[in-house]
Amino acid sequence: MSCLWSKVLACVYRGEVVEVDERQYRERRSGRVYALKRIVCHSKADEALVQSEIRVHEMAAGNANLLPCEGYSVRPVSGYEQLISYNNEPGGYCVPLDSNTATEYNILLPYYKRGTIQDELRWRLSSGDFINEKRVCKLFRDVCHGLSGLHNLMPEPFVHGDLKTGNVLLSDDDDRAVLMDFGSSRPARIEISSEHQAHYLQDLSAERCTMYYRAPELFAPQVGDKLDERTDIWSLGCLLYALCFWVSPFEEAVLRGDSLPLMHLSLKRVIPIHSPYSKQMHELILCMLQPDRQSRPFLPSILEKLDKMESSTT
Repeated sequence: MSCLWSKVLACVYRGEVVEVDERQYRERRSGRVYALKRIVCHSKADEALVQSEIRVHEMAAGNANLLPCEGYSVRPVSGYEQLISYNNEPGGYCVPLDSNTATEYNILLPYYKRGTIQDELRWRLSSGDFINEKRVCKLFRDVCHGLSGLHNLMPEPFVHGDLKTGNVLLSDDDDRAVLMDFGSSRPARIEISSEHQAHYLQDLSAERCTMYYRAPELFAPQVGDKLDERTDIWSLGCLLYALCFWVSPFEEAVLRGDSLPLMHLSLKRVIPIHSPYSKQMHELILCMLQPDRQSRPFLPSILEKLDKMESSTT
């Protein structure tokens, strides 16, 4: 357990920290604003997932492109508190909850006032304003560096599990991309040995990985499948596409209700005809969007391609 968060909670009660809104806290002494991620768990399985998220934060500490955890607390939640919490949420409702199984985790995180890349892409989409290729490369390299920190964790690599523009923050001072939300992170290398395991992974992916960034093999895992870091590489390709063209290549298809498996097989039409980006950028995107996971490169190969692309334009 981290004692830092318990100290911060004590400061809250003494008035040393003031609430900015339901997700932000400001420390009076330094003026620094924090983000508070509150998670109520109703089962041991839920708790295990949150504990894994915290461990990833701790293992990845020191990587400038991964969001650090400032501290956390855990406490039981009474049935009354749960009712108040749920009733105050947008669309909330009152239902009887089992206080014996409810545990509240509070994770204290740095606050980035610029928000996420997705926030920027929304206004760019509305105005038709592309990010220039040099900045696309810079942001993409930041994301790759953060992802590399997860893929190279010891004793085993982890995947992020939900790579998307909404999970990439922008720093306030140096336009640095910072990966956040490790709630979907898990060990990267999995061999599916049973139908139960296959269904569990499918359900977990459906719950925790955004559909139009999700790798094809996660829609219907099969017994005998061997998964690795390249499930993230598909999502990384969708993210690079979104940096260029504002949204994932499959987002509109999902909104239309089209079949994603069929869309995954029609990648030749994925790049817009009037793209302002170089042929090398298009090739970099497409090399990651390979429906056959064995055909996708690992992260070091992608960084090599990025190096060559940038050196050819300087």
